[in-house]
Amino acid sequence: MESWHLVNLHTLRCLEEGIQLPSYDATFFDLCCAGVSSTTHSHTIEGKNPALWKTIQIYRAGRSTTSLKEIEHQTGLPRMKQELRQQMVVNAEVMLREHFRRRLRAYVKVNYPKANANDVVRGCYHTEPTQLAEVREMRALLTPDGVSWCEEWIPWPDRITDKTKIEFYIRLLWKFQRVADDHIDTNPGKSIKGVRAFSLFPVATSYTASHIKINSATLAGLCSRVKKKDPETGDDCSITKWWGVDHIKIDPNAFGQEKWTVMRKAFDIDEFETLRPDTNVTKEAFRRMPVEEKYAHASHLFANQVTTDGYGASVLLFRPKNELDEAEKQLGRLVPEEYRPDVVIGLDPGMRSVCTAVREDLTQHKRVRRRSVRKKQQRKKSWIRRYGGPRHKNGRDIIEVHAKEYRHLAGFRKRRAWEEGLRKSNPEYEKVIIAMPSFKTSRYKVYLERLQYFWSHADFLLDFCWEKPFLKWKFFNKRHARIAVDALAARIVPDPSRQTCIAYGNWSRRDGIKGHASSPVKGLKQALAKRAKVVILDEFKTSKLCSTCHCELSPVSYLVEPDLDKRRKRRGRVISRSHSSERKETKCHAVLQCEEKKCESSYWNRDVNAAINIVNLLKYEIRHSTRIPAFARAQDRSS
Repeated sequence: MESWHLVNLHTLRCLEEGIQLPSYDATFFDLCCAGVSSTTHSHTIEGKNPALWKTIQIYRAGRSTTSLKEIEHQTGLPRMKQELRQQMVVNAEVMLREHFRRRLRAYVKVNYPKANANDVVRGCYHTEPTQLAEVREMRALLTPDGVSWCEEWIPWPDRITDKTKIEFYIRLLWKFQRVADDHIDTNPGKSIKGVRAFSLFPVATSYTASHIKINSATLAGLCSRVKKKDPETGDDCSITKWWGVDHIKIDPNAFGQEKWTVMRKAFDIDEFETLRPDTNVTKEAFRRMPVEEKYAHASHLFANQVTTDGYGASVLLFRPKNELDEAEKQLGRLVPEEYRPDVVIGLDPGMRSVCTAVREDLTQHKRVRRRSVRKKQQRKKSWIRRYGGPRHKNGRDIIEVHAKEYRHLAGFRKRRAWEEGLRKSNPEYEKVIIAMPSFKTSRYKVYLERLQYFWSHADFLLDFCWEKPFLKWKFFNKRHARIAVDALAARIVPDPSRQTCIAYGNWSRRDGIKGHASSPVKGLKQALAKRAKVVILDEFKTSKLCSTCHCELSPVSYLVEPDLDKRRKRRGRVISRSHSSERKETKCHAVLQCEEKKCESSYWNRDVNAAINIVNLLKYEIRHSTRIPAFARAQDRSS
């Protein structure tokens, strides 16, 4: 947490005072981690990075004025710090890379309020000539002085974190940040939609214990702090003697060379490693095998890494490559040539709805309606909502899973209710949390002033979060989220079989709606893979073309009553509001209309139409090993 504050503080200081920005590599983040802790090697930072050393002195001077405890050096801390450094490098690059387009869009909205933001942003990602003055100005801004606009300076994500260009893009993001801050300050409560304050680098807002990675390097640091009693002599001995591998020296290099042995001695993970379904080896024989032999029979193997936060732990497993799957990928096929499934499912993932699935049985048997036999059952409470099964229409089963249902099954509402009760029962905690200032600012002095409040209350918040069961609820949500995803997968695929093929849409939204839990796109795909064969299918035009006639769809328009003006006062008197009698025409995003007169279907639910298109694409791919021409991309048609 404090390391990120130091990174943001030093970056803002360099930008305002004209100091050259650091390289933001692993060495820089290592020095930041050392700067916030009282290690014996902190004094060496002055010779390596004098500008950072001055920022550290400023940070420590402000920190010393409060009662915040110092971070003492402990045995094994350098190895823990090494894992933290690697994680910080990844998080920093992801934030710069994935959020640049959103920051660019906010800058365009503030600077050019009358222009179409979509057209201006789109013009920043291609080199075609344009007549829009706003696009020409933005292209000049996105290139260094004296350089003309070309393909090299299109801000694709992989170019933003390039070592030769990262300083240019950080300065550009800081300019976007200053414009957004000035707009929010001058227009309080009237900010443009999509324009929010942001920080250049991540800022940790949780006061609970963070997770650490235990691998061969960090395990050596932990083992150096653990002493056991020798059963023969009674003296202190290393823990490796208890494991029966006392010939291995407690050293990161030695542990790294023997990681397959040491990690399995430290953790009993045999029950997590699983066998492939097509192997003839028994479980007992598989457990006694050495690692080299397990590789040929395992579907999941221990990857020599355990992640824990002190309450729960997760074991990292990896899957050995399947040569048959790799061969199919090289041939460009969606499914193997001789594969003929009995059931096909098209699944369209989403944001507000977790997914919409359409299931179709290809065995061509008629649906038999059995006469219902009434049984005496206990009357269920009417106010409890239960899943009523899929909708059946035109020989297909339609399953819709909404985000509200997923959040309920995952226990997010229970945790929110617990947190609200915790704040009511602890008014001091609620007062400190509400008054905690935001660190999303572009000004160095403002950031330093806000750190004073953080330093003054950090000890109280850390102790409070340690005493209360925050980690328990974190584990509860993670565990129930997996249970909820497995339950949803069982709803989509009630009968597990390899003869069931699921075409999973390749849509993947990495950010979500603010204040809402993100949809389990990846988790649902992994849960479905346990019950059926899952293939990834391109969603190109699946929401734009009718699933019956393959014609263009348009949003349905309807009239709504006009909104009343806000109630305003002037000199204590209420100003009369104007009431317009004209109704406004708006478009419905969820409902689409097919304008083809000969089409059997006039109106479509957007998600259901997309899921049916995905099913049809999968069936066509199985039969013809190609894509339906109406859904093919331009380059695929030409080839």
